[in-house]
Amino acid sequence: IRANRRARALVLMGSLAAVLVPTILQLVGVIAPHYDFNHGGITILPSVVALPERATWAFLLVTNCLTVVLANVLVGRAVAALLRAERRLFTQAWRLRQFLPELSASASSAGRTSGN
Repeated sequence: IRANRRARALVLMGSLAAVLVPTILQLVGVIAPHYDFNHGGITILPSVVALPERATWAFLLVTNCLTVVLANVLVGRAVAALLRAERRLFTQAWRLRQFLPELSASASSAGRTSGN
């Protein structure tokens, strides 16, 4: 399920090539530019498809909202999993102290004497 070092390197190289090759081809003039810089701003030029105004706005709105919602859901799940793990650990520690009360008493007294 996990990629080995060679597979990760190939994915990294392919990903970099997907960004760098078109950029270099644009800079040397082999393909038409995808960006226009003017008046202190940037304009993204359509190079493969036309971008109808309403459909593009709808797409941008939906994808941005989904990004925000999914980020919040994933962070919420991670926090909930962390809380469950902490509760399990606290419960296990409590049970261990119940089984071994003399060890927990000696450990707490040793902590008090070493702290002075």
